[in-house]
Amino acid sequence: MAEKPQEHPFVQLARRAIETYLTTGQVIDPPSPLP
Repeated sequence: MAEKPQEHPFVQLARRAIETYLTTGQVIDPPSPLP
């Protein structure tokens, strides 16, 4: 399987979530609102 130069949007969001968590220590909530 050849790797594409552009990553999937889900991978980009996951990387951003990880970077945000490591930087600010905050977890990004899922799109669905929590009660």
